[in-house]
Formats: sequence, structure tokens, C-alpha cells
Amino acid sequence: MQPGDCTVAIKVLNLAQRGASKSFTAECEALRGIRHRNLVKILTACSSVDFKGNSFKALVLQYMPNGSLDRCLHPETSNYESTPLNLMQRLKIAVDVASALDYLHNHGHVPVVHCDLKPSNVLLDEDMCGHLSDFGLAKILLDNDENKQTASIGVKAPLATFLQSMGLAANHLLGETCIVMESCYWSSSQVKGQQMKHLRTA
Repeated sequence: MQPGDCTVAIKVLNLAQRGASKSFTAECEALRGIRHRNLVKILTACSSVDFKGNSFKALVLQYMPNGSLDRCLHPETSNYESTPLNLMQRLKIAVDVASALDYLHNHGHVPVVHCDLKPSNVLLDEDMCGHLSDFGLAKILLDNDENKQTASIGVKAPLATFLQSMGLAANHLLGETCIVMESCYWSSSQVKGQQMKHLRTA
């Protein structure tokens, strides 16, 4: 690589998949005005046609050399070699993701709910810091007078639709924080005979 060059990741959307175009729009819209050290940066986006004249959409993202949290937690199901995470690394990643969620929910220009928080959407950089990615299902929470309303800019997950119908859409804010803490369970033999399967917030 030449000085000033950088490695990037390119996410090409399969537009034959239902909701892919809407997911692309959602991800661009959600990340357009937000900046945080624990969110994967979108460097640029491409919306064009390929050599066959078909629609082509792609995102150019900050590259995360250590892959996903899911790959580190479940190396037996991955085709890649990964070093098991120790207790302190798991705690740090959980704090990283919680910090990203706090920013999305409380400190951006508008509140954003990720709606698809899972270990495969948490990516790890060279220092094993956690970065939240994949905003294809994101929702923006809008204030309309004194009533909080949810504007979907992606494809609604079934659970999100159910919660919204029950008037509980805002509970995603707490629910997302709990999910990442639950995902960082330890089953490694390094934890001598003890397994901490759930780390919940009160």
C-alpha cells in the first residue's frame, strides 16, 4: 500500500432480496448525521447501474480487521480462526456497544433505534474495540407535539411491529442495551469451571 492508502470494506446489496433497496436507504439515512467512535463509519455510498444495466447499490465502510463479535464468540461455527475473548475484552466490547447505543438513543440530532442488534452486527477493530454496524432496519424516533412517534426508515422486524402495535416501541431503547450484554456470555474454559451466561442491566 502507498502512503495515505487505506483498506476499506465494500458492502454490495443483493437487490433481488426483498427490502434491499429500502435497507440501503435506511442505512444511509441513519448514518448521514451521526458520528461516534463506536459506530462503523460509512465512507461513501454508490447507487448506479452495473455493466448489464441492472441497479447497483453499495456502501464503502471502515474496515474492521478482527471481524465480528459473533465470530469470536462462536469460532466453532466460523471458517475463520479467532482468538477466544477473555473476560476483560468481553466487558470492554459490551461497554463499547452500550456507548454507541447511548449516543444513538440520547445524543444524536434525532434519536435512532438500531432494531437489529446482534453479535454479527458488532465489528472489532485492530484493538478489539467494538463498533456497531448494519443499520438496514434502523428507525428514527420523531417528536410530534408531545407524542413520541416512530418513523420506520427500514424494513420492520416482526418483534418491532408487535411492540409498536402494543404501544411499546420505545422499549427498544432499553431492550437493545440488554441484548448486547446478554450476548457477551462466557463459555470459555479460561473461566475456571464457571459460566456467566447472562450479564443484565437492572
